[in-house]
Amino acid sequence: MKQEFAKDPSLDRVLLISRADLGREEEELFDPLHPVYSHTEGTNPFTYRNDFCQMRLTASGTVEWTQQGAPERFAAQWQQLFAALGGKKALSDLRIYDYGMERPPAAVALTTYGRVCLFGETAAFSPAAEWQGVSRIYWDTDGFGALCEGEIFRAVGALSVLDGIDEVEEVICSALPGHCSPVAYLLQKNGTVTLFDRKNKSLQRPRERVQKIALVRYNPYGVSTWIALSKITGRFLCSEPRDSISADFFGGEYTDIIAPNRFRQKIRDFAAVPRRYLAVLYQNGYLRVFGAGYHSGDILCEDVRAIELEGEELIAYLPGDLSYAPAIDFEETETDLAPAESIVDLGAPVDLAAVLTLLRQRIQSWQAEEAARPAGVRKRVASIRRSRHYIYFLYQDGTVEAELLAATGHSGHGENEVSGWREVAEVIPGQHQTLGLCRDGRVLAAGRGYGEPYAVADWRNVTSLHQSAGLAAGLTAEGTVYALWADSNLPVAGVSEWRDITQLALGDDFLLGLRKDGTVVAAGENDTVCNGVTGWQNIKQIAAVSEAAAGLTAAGTVVRCGNPRYLRYEGMEQWQNIRELIAFQNGGSVFVGLDAAGKLHLSGRWSTGALCRIDSLDHEKWSGLRHIRQDGYYLLGEKADGTIVYESTPTERAGMPPADEHITDWPHVIDWVIEGEYLLAVFEDGRVGWEGARRRPAKRRITESWRKIRRCLLWRIQGGRSSAMAVDSDGRLYSDQSDPASAAFFTQFTGVREIYIFLPFLLVLHGQTLSFVLYGESGFERHDLDGVQKVLMAEEGKTAVVTFTDGRVRSFGSTLYDSTVDPAAATVKYYGERSDYLENDTDPFHHFEGVIGLQGEGRPFVLSAANRKNSEHFYPVQHLMYFDRLRDAVDVEPLGDLLLADGSCRSRRGDFFAKWVGIMQLSSCATHTVGVTTFHTAVVYGDGEYGSCSVDAYMGVIQAFSLPHATVLRLQDGRLISLCEKLSETPYEPLPVTSGVTAMAKTNGHFALLCADGSLWCCEAQAFADKIRWRGSSEYYIRPWGPWKKLFTDATRISVTGERIRVWRRDARYSHMEPTLEHNTLSGREPTLL
Repeated sequence: MKQEFAKDPSLDRVLLISRADLGREEEELFDPLHPVYSHTEGTNPFTYRNDFCQMRLTASGTVEWTQQGAPERFAAQWQQLFAALGGKKALSDLRIYDYGMERPPAAVALTTYGRVCLFGETAAFSPAAEWQGVSRIYWDTDGFGALCEGEIFRAVGALSVLDGIDEVEEVICSALPGHCSPVAYLLQKNGTVTLFDRKNKSLQRPRERVQKIALVRYNPYGVSTWIALSKITGRFLCSEPRDSISADFFGGEYTDIIAPNRFRQKIRDFAAVPRRYLAVLYQNGYLRVFGAGYHSGDILCEDVRAIELEGEELIAYLPGDLSYAPAIDFEETETDLAPAESIVDLGAPVDLAAVLTLLRQRIQSWQAEEAARPAGVRKRVASIRRSRHYIYFLYQDGTVEAELLAATGHSGHGENEVSGWREVAEVIPGQHQTLGLCRDGRVLAAGRGYGEPYAVADWRNVTSLHQSAGLAAGLTAEGTVYALWADSNLPVAGVSEWRDITQLALGDDFLLGLRKDGTVVAAGENDTVCNGVTGWQNIKQIAAVSEAAAGLTAAGTVVRCGNPRYLRYEGMEQWQNIRELIAFQNGGSVFVGLDAAGKLHLSGRWSTGALCRIDSLDHEKWSGLRHIRQDGYYLLGEKADGTIVYESTPTERAGMPPADEHITDWPHVIDWVIEGEYLLAVFEDGRVGWEGARRRPAKRRITESWRKIRRCLLWRIQGGRSSAMAVDSDGRLYSDQSDPASAAFFTQFTGVREIYIFLPFLLVLHGQTLSFVLYGESGFERHDLDGVQKVLMAEEGKTAVVTFTDGRVRSFGSTLYDSTVDPAAATVKYYGERSDYLENDTDPFHHFEGVIGLQGEGRPFVLSAANRKNSEHFYPVQHLMYFDRLRDAVDVEPLGDLLLADGSCRSRRGDFFAKWVGIMQLSSCATHTVGVTTFHTAVVYGDGEYGSCSVDAYMGVIQAFSLPHATVLRLQDGRLISLCEKLSETPYEPLPVTSGVTAMAKTNGHFALLCADGSLWCCEAQAFADKIRWRGSSEYYIRPWGPWKKLFTDATRISVTGERIRVWRRDARYSHMEPTLEHNTLSGREPTLL
């Protein structure tokens, strides 16, 4: 189950309780007198040591050993064991049995292919050599067990009493440091638990079935203690008769196991770490913790979807819109200090050089990929087919690609997985499955409409392929037929006996076959149709819709059968001299007949509410036809001169144009672009054409006049509309905007080299100028960059990399980069909700959102990398260009608010601070901004409901901070004023101190208060970034602050540099003051005194 949560992109995997929180940051030291077996993921999965040798199982599956002396007993047997293990490979686990040096040694190993290998004196373990498919070994001091294929538990030695138990879902064992892990119990899929009583070598089974069980105390010589979660009641069970767990089980105060049961909600899951803590997840998403360092049932977090343990650390899966930042780190800093001072840093500075290196490497990799990529020439298309969700391109080389119709979104059935198809002659899209007919008669299938894809791998020599909503069928060159039901993948009964078949017709629940002798056979579950075709003679063509069938006789008349509740066959009996008959289905069911004079006859319904009427067609357009056919969603007619006419769903008014545009000569298309349900194609002669539904006639009339087009694309502009943009061979720019003013705007661009889509912008590269064209409130507008040499689009069009003629490189969009940023810039801060890019080794850009800072001349800059959040457009192009024009800034806030040297303020979000003058300190958050003036008053801008309360009544303000939903002021007399209109309604803790405060410090990660008595209070970023509900409300809000902790009692001053708070302390070596700080600080350990 945890794997499902781990794959969910909407959830974050957050470390809630770390080893540092448990005071277990350092591993236990090795005692050479007591062998230690460690099973940890990584480069050292196994280590064995005694007083004369050391063995190590490497990550590559071999055994390394070092001999440091000679054993006093059984030296020959030890040498044989060393030799045997040294030649083994592909081992995944290993156990050495030395029997306290009282018996010859033995070894048991598990291979990567699931077999058990025995070495030395292992007669008692010999049955294990026959085990198959072993996935894991559970070691004991005098035996071992294993989970084998078929979910069967096998065991030898003392554990042999457990041998043969099947349907094992989980094997639970102790995991105490410095001990082996003997099996304690087995949990089966039906909730049954088998407990192993080691003292009496017997089995026990709890009465109630459980969904999870954990060992909380292991006794190798008696009865162990366990807790379990009932599968029926969602409450805890306990093996202790008094249903309680004493203090030594989880540390700290006495913990009653019944306590978690006292809350109204049922328990969803739990995690137990013996002697540490018990974490309980309730069905309402609350996570409560019992045990050492916690009160009875502290709420650690809300909205938790799942929890799991990694060793002793607790991992939680939380919604991705919640934000969690790294805990505060204490770092030793080499600084010239006064003889009686030391410095401790809270947080770490932004490593700007590392950020620039990461971004530069990403840009360079994109540039290298583009240089190695061949010229982008489209393959020639043989035909296209459409389904509800995709357009399928069948290329002339026999390959197939499926492109998404963005208006409908992905279907989730996998019918678009056709990129690996080769030598395909025809593509047949269905409702949830796609079939492909190969040139050699094989059939390919993709999609899982009702389960597995069609089982067509054995179909051979197929010449025509058909698919309906309920079945698929193929006709072979020999006249035989393959047919499968879509819901069961079973053959259609009776079809395998058909012979001499020349044509097939499919409905939703039936299949027709036309024989050479003119008779018709039927199979399926529609008795009306199957019985109705009996007796048909002299048939030369058949057709079928979802619930009815029709046949064309040699005399030119039409016979039909089916259920009239679903189809009205008006006038089919009067048709005469019919030479072609087809069924056309596009939202309705229509039979179409073509007579000898080239006239069209229709019967049925175009759709649910549109009765088929012959006067709805343009008679001149649909006259003189020599052939008709259905091509995807279109009815096509071929005239004697080769002209193709088409119709999708005809209107009910005569003379109206088709509802859809359609391209019939795809072999002459050289380029196309898809957006929504529309497709715009460029022909080799420079014309453009449309494929799609409901295009307005005005758009078509505009694009019909375009000529010599070499590049064309669709641009989605404000309001959900799409604008077709094109560049001709002379460098002129075209738009299909019907408004004269909008159309005239694009005529100003000449000498256009290239155009790109960079939502919401259209990028136009003309000469050495790159224009960012945007549709705003007042119409189209442009922002220009000069001296541009080249543009590279990356990250699926979300990032534009611009190379300038002077060698500079800048990128816009998801990844923000500027090669001119000084790595030594002093003022650098994080923005966004996460800042842990350096902690992620596999993908340094996974959580990194960005930094903002100031460099020479007070110029602001912004850097960021692509991320999973919605902040990729946090700083759009307009704001970045606004920053480019600013100088003389002395401070910058993460949201982009700037304090200038003249005391004025600027904001990339708008002209918010036009009336502010004489500002000497600025603080911004998502809800509001507060400033301190040289007159020691405060000014504020924002929504009063969320913390930007009136500050006019306060004088003597020397420092102010804006926090989510709160404003904090520090006055000259040391008082703290906290303002929040809703603060009294929330369960927030009050500020730890309200007087005697000499300094405040705030970064993206910390908020600290320094008092005159030397105490330093701090709350970390996670505390004031948590989202909780207001009382009586279903909405989520952000905490202004969370639990405060007193870190020091001997602090003298604090300062802020970017994301680092520096704390000066009296050194204990030179001061009589004892550094009495709590052991359980934010990092879990006491800071080092320098």
